[in-house]
Amino acid sequence: MRPVDEVQRAHNLERFLQLAARGIEHHEVALAALLLSPVDPEPFLTYLGNLAAPLPRHDTEAVMTALFGGDLRFDGNTTDYYDPANQLLTAVIERRIGAPITLAVLTIEVARHAGCELVGIGLPGHFIVSDTRSGLFYDPFHRGRRLDASGCRALVAQVTGRQQWDPDWLAPASGDEIVIRILNNLKAAAQRRHNHKLLHTVMTARVSFPALAHEHDEFRRILAKWN
Repeated sequence: MRPVDEVQRAHNLERFLQLAARGIEHHEVALAALLLSPVDPEPFLTYLGNLAAPLPRHDTEAVMTALFGGDLRFDGNTTDYYDPANQLLTAVIERRIGAPITLAVLTIEVARHAGCELVGIGLPGHFIVSDTRSGLFYDPFHRGRRLDASGCRALVAQVTGRQQWDPDWLAPASGDEIVIRILNNLKAAAQRRHNHKLLHTVMTARVSFPALAHEHDEFRRILAKWN
């Protein structure tokens, strides 16, 4: 593992807090996700942009093939699903495995550079992307497999065991919603692994969102337990 640069960690967290305080735009989601790791995000953003450079414009299928069917072969981590690294976009890029939501963020960012309009879809228990032009859905955790609405319904039933279905689950997630969901996952992973430093970063990031300001009391209780 690389040594942690505490100065970079503090700088990244400050940038994240500024984004969260004013609301994270769709084109800033990848940056926000990268800022949760204590490394310079710019080389990673450049790398994702470069992945799109040789691809045909406005071709979502080409994006999926490049990321999941070619030499890169990004994939879902099914052997250690709850590893916190699956929720850190820097680690996902380096290891080429990750969680549904971080693989979706990576896919959306590469697609954006290729002229495709993909949005995140926060299904119960899973996260996928949708092409706003074709109306098709793609599952980055399962190598970018293509889905229609009925396939999404079957996916929710498979993952959660729920048979009920709400069409509103296919509504696009906002930038804030995507990043908060990553933070939810990271919080659970940090608590599960007793990673106090990661939990501190996650809670600091969470309470910077106006919608989560009520968590300040929980944050203080966590800090009191460590002191």
